[in-house]
Amino acid sequence: MNLILVTNIRSMHTFTSTGIVWGKLWGGGEGGYDACKLGPYHTKEELMTEAQSRLEDCTLDGGMGYESLMGAVLKIADTETKMIKGKAFSHDEIEYVEILTKKRLSDETLEFIYSNI
Repeated sequence: MNLILVTNIRSMHTFTSTGIVWGKLWGGGEGGYDACKLGPYHTKEELMTEAQSRLEDCTLDGGMGYESLMGAVLKIADTETKMIKGKAFSHDEIEYVEILTKKRLSDETLEFIYSNI
């Protein structure tokens, strides 16, 4: 049996997100709109800090222009890239995360968001 030992492997993680923002619409009612794509960041914590900040200052939506934002569901991709002998090999792990301004979104709202993300 021949075994090949590869000693020159570099590994790197990046975190990006897409998602749906939910908020109160001008003129009444509630609705969802695409969240801005965030990243890449070196850690999930950096991404979450930016997402929470943008939710609170109403800039997480892609320009819809809500009266106020209530929350969002983010689809976070953790991309691990390994460099082996000069070639890049990548693998994504996906996680869904809810972020809120004050109160929890209703079950019906969350069901709608998750079915459309």
